[in-house]
Order: sequence, then C-alpha cells, then structure tokens
Amino acid sequence: MGPVFVIAVAFVLFSPALYADSGPLIELEAVEAELMQDVDDEQRLSLLLRRGQLARGLGRYAQAKVDAREAIELAETLGSPEKRGRALHLLGTVKAEQGRLAEAIDTFFEAREILADTDDHAGHGRALMAIGVAYLMAEEYRGGRDYLEEARALAETHGLDGLKLAAINNLAIVAQNLEGMEASLSLYQEALDLARAQDNQPEVARVLALLCQPLVETGQLDDAEAACLEGKDLLDELGSLRLRAGVGVNLARLRLAQGEPDQAEAHLREAVDLAEGKVPTVERDAHRVLYELYEERGDYRLALEAYQRVHALNESMLAEDRRRESARLEAQYELDRSEREIELLELDRQLAAVRMQRQRWMLWGTGSGLIILSFVAFFIWRVYRARAQRGEELAARDPLTGLLNRRGFTILADLEASRGQREGYTKAIAMADIDHFKPINDQYGHAIGDTVLKVISDRLQNNVRGFDSVIRWGGEEFLIMLPRVAEAECFELASRLLEAVTRDPVETEAGSIPIQMTIGIAQVTDGFDDAVARADEALYEGKRAGRNRVIVAD
Repeated sequence: MGPVFVIAVAFVLFSPALYADSGPLIELEAVEAELMQDVDDEQRLSLLLRRGQLARGLGRYAQAKVDAREAIELAETLGSPEKRGRALHLLGTVKAEQGRLAEAIDTFFEAREILADTDDHAGHGRALMAIGVAYLMAEEYRGGRDYLEEARALAETHGLDGLKLAAINNLAIVAQNLEGMEASLSLYQEALDLARAQDNQPEVARVLALLCQPLVETGQLDDAEAACLEGKDLLDELGSLRLRAGVGVNLARLRLAQGEPDQAEAHLREAVDLAEGKVPTVERDAHRVLYELYEERGDYRLALEAYQRVHALNESMLAEDRRRESARLEAQYELDRSEREIELLELDRQLAAVRMQRQRWMLWGTGSGLIILSFVAFFIWRVYRARAQRGEELAARDPLTGLLNRRGFTILADLEASRGQREGYTKAIAMADIDHFKPINDQYGHAIGDTVLKVISDRLQNNVRGFDSVIRWGGEEFLIMLPRVAEAECFELASRLLEAVTRDPVETEAGSIPIQMTIGIAQVTDGFDDAVARADEALYEGKRAGRNRVIVAD
C-alpha cells in the first residue's frame, strides 16, 4: 500500500466542494460583509457556519476554529441541536486537518450523539463518516468500516447520494488495506459510476484521484494513466490544489513504473510546490518518492536532502502520534485514558546500531576515512528507508503488555520482507484471539481483564521461537510473525502454541480463570497484508466452528 491514500481519505471526508481559488475568497468576503450588518442570532449562526467552512477550505484554521466555537455556543443558546452538531463537525474537521486526531474524534462523537436524536439525517451521516475516516487515518480499518457501513446504510435509506458516494469511496480504501488493492477497484468503479450519473464533476475528479493509485499498484498502467490524467485535468479546472498535489505523487509513481524517471521527478517537484506549507503529508510523500528515485540513480546528495525533508516533516507531526494511536478504539468513552497512552520506542536507534555494527566490519580496511563515512551515511539511509516508506520515525509498544503494536509490526514486516527475499525462506502469520474475553471483563472488571491479557502475552512470548515476534493487534487479539516456517508445519506449530497458552488457567486476584483461544494461520505468499487478512478470516472461521482451535487458511 502506497502512502498517498491517507491523504485521499482525508479529502473524501474533510474537503468542501471543489472550486476555483477565486470562488471561496469572493464568497468569504460576501459572508464577512453580511456579518458586519445588523443580523439576528439565527442569521448570524448560519453565517458563522458558512464562514467557518470557507475559512477551513482555504486553510485559515484559526478563523475556522473561532467561528466553529462561537457557532457551538450560539446554537446551544438558541436551542438548535442540528446546528450545534454541524458546528461540532466543523470544529472536528479543523482539528483533524491540523493533525490533532484524538481531539477530533472526541468532537465527532459528540456531534454524532447530538445529531442522532434529530431529523438532520445528513448531519448524522457526516458525523458517522467523520468517525469512520478518523479510524482509517489511525489505520484501524475494521473499526472504521463499521461506521462507514452505517453511514452508507443511512444514506441509502434517506436518499443522500453525496453521503453514499463518500461512504463508498472510503469503503474502497478499507478494502484495499484489508483485502488488497484489487479488492478496492470494484468499489471505486461503483463510486465513479455514481458520480458520473449525478453529473457531479467535483466528485468525478475526487474518485479518479483515489482510483489512480490502486490501478498503478496493480500494474494496470494504461487504465491508471487514463484515470490519473483525467483526474488531474478536472482538478486543474476546479482549482483543488491540495488534492491535485496527491494526484501528482501518483502520476510520479506511474511514470516510474513506465520507466520515465525524469517525468516522475517533474511531477514530484510540482507536487511539492503545491503541497508545501499546506498539506504536509502529501509533501512528505512526494519527498519520500524523490528519495527513492535519487537513491536509485546513485545521487546520494539529493537523496540525503529528500530524506532530511521527510524526517523534518515527520518530526513536526510526531507530537501528535500518541493521540493518533489512542484513536484506535472507541474506548475513549469506556476505558481509562492512561491504559490507552502509547509508549513510543526508539526502535530506529536500535536498528541503526545493529545495522551499523555489521557494516563497520564489512567496510573496515576498504578505503580512506572519507569513503567509510560516505558508506556509513548510505547505510544509515538504508536502515531508515523502510521507516520512511511508512512515514514512521519511531515504532510503538503496547503499554499494557510491552509487546510491539501495529506500528512496530509495520517496521518488522518491511525488514522481514527484505530479509526473507534475500535469504529465500518462507513465512507465516498467525492471528490469535482470546475466546469469550468480554465476559471476563464484564464479570471481574477491567483490572482483572488486564491481568489476563498480560499473562497471555507472556505465555505467547515465552512459547514462540527465538526469531518469532508477538504483536498486540488490538483488544484481546494478537498477531504472531513466524519466519522460517513451511506450509506443512503451520498447523503443528500453532497447535503447540495454543496448548501452551491454554493448558493452565490464569491466576488472578479474583481466582483462577480458564482460558481458551482461537488461532488462524496463513502462509505469506502475496505479501503480509494478504496473509494478515487470510489469517483473520481463518480465525473467524475457527470462532464459527466452536472456538479454541487452530484453522489454517487456504
């Protein structure tokens, strides 16, 4: 999965109607002029909401937040829950676009609670959509899918075509992350057909921008070129510079796939110019691809400059990573916040130290100090490359169990993929879930539930092989990365692990608690994303079959 899709997610939810640059400025001036007049509170509330939306679309976030907060207070005074919900939604989108994702989710949930009790079905749907997309931005695709499906169902019930279109777009993004790029294409095509049927050119442009990437990454280069170029032309006409920058990155990937690096570089430079200071995530992705391009060319000075820019952009967003990770569960309303705070690791330093030590021995005595320094710098970039591709500068551990979480898994997966390809060994992924865990929490409380999670984590960690890795995937679910395992060994290995984990009850302050666990396991054949999805399917097949068993994916 390429990095640009996250930007696309944000635009499906958060962008206002696409328009030429002069349009919103003219309308903003008109709204401001009306606000200077003697208007009643109802009119002022509507004007504040409109000015906030326009300001947000122009990137004037300070003004948008001021208007949203004033609108929230005024709507409460007037007793208008519909407009209070709309104002909260506006405030949430501003927070999300500024990278304050956890705060945004809090605001979206508040908007949903208010709007669910009104006749404002469109506002309710937008709040659901906002929550779903926020989960996607936090890389919690399964959780996000539930809200997106709910938004789509609400849209179909009430004939809200725009909301339905946005829901389908985002469900396509879920599909490409959980099931692979190929799985997303039919959903994108459904969205494109719907947008064309509505003669909605801004939405046609938006869907084409989203469709561009999976077509590139599935190797359908002719179709990708048609979609990317049509989307680019429409976005140029509409003046949507931010989304246009994201398409530029995908066009660069297309040109690289077509063997045209010079054209790719031109697209990336244009994308940087459009995104700089406005959309840091797109700017970061453009520099990341520039880094890869220059490294391939052997132009290490420019590669280093591109990497340094990626690093600087990541650093500027790093302060928000804890809150982004805390958005992984709706448990903001159910669990103590301290249990959800993420302890960031400096895994990059450890990896760099290990890799540097190896390279020192290889390079020792091969030339002058200057040559050694040059090669050391090169290998430092290589260590960071997998991290740069994911936009991560630090891996994360789960604070409760001490295991790596999903962020740590992405780093390990990239490293394991490279090592496995180099050394030629097979790999497998096991997905394990504690059976009937919710009743444990309900009966004994979360403190006892946490004790069970920690004991099971220790048992998993103590019973895997030395080169295996255990990751807390979320809730009571664990993922185990299993290098060097043949397909014929999968069932036996997972069965031994299941027996070791469930053989003895967990001793807690509330007494002995017997444990059962279901494990799905899949061989890695088409990449880790595919293996995770198949292991997850096998896990749920085991649940349906009665739990406490191992199921091997087909």
